[in-house]
Amino acid sequence: MIDVRGLSHTYADGTQALIGVSFRVAAGEVVSLTGPMGSGKSTLLRHLNGLLRPSEGQVWIEGRDSSGLRVAQLSRRVGVAFQEPDHQLFKTSVRDEIAFAAAGRDRLELVLDWLGLRAVARRHPLDLGYSRRKLVAIAAVVAMGTPIVALDEPAAGQDRAGLETLFSLLASLRKEGRTVVFAGHTRELSEVADRRLRLDSGRLTCG
Repeated sequence: MIDVRGLSHTYADGTQALIGVSFRVAAGEVVSLTGPMGSGKSTLLRHLNGLLRPSEGQVWIEGRDSSGLRVAQLSRRVGVAFQEPDHQLFKTSVRDEIAFAAAGRDRLELVLDWLGLRAVARRHPLDLGYSRRKLVAIAAVVAMGTPIVALDEPAAGQDRAGLETLFSLLASLRKEGRTVVFAGHTRELSEVADRRLRLDSGRLTCG
């Protein structure tokens, strides 16, 4: 599903965020991407749906070189929930936020239950606390039904109940056979992954 080959990325200011990263992710696999702050995790996830393009190397998605695909095409295959939820939220209710790109009414209702958001479905997303806004942003991406789901720091700000919700979500996505890559520092969440990759200073050091 994902085949990253010698991926390097250098920002315009000269920062080398990724250096020669290579790995593969199989269909239905749940992979945890770990590493310290600034190690390149967010940069890597943004390459999966074309929001960033390689300075060197290639990113193949479902057997196709992503360099030949537009962001709109890639976003139908890879859904990305960003680290900062407020960069994604723009509707006036939680239900409308999730429904905007949901793959049908049934998917909307299912995801509301998966993320425990039914009780706040009529609330404005930006009226919710940070941890709940994170779950709304994740729900909106999951509801798209993309075969690949990429989550940037999904556990940020979550209490025990929020972590349990994420555990349940990953289990549900695994049952559906969807491929998941998530970045973060939370050891408990990483332990439920099938495999762990680690980045350090832009290089893959484990995996």
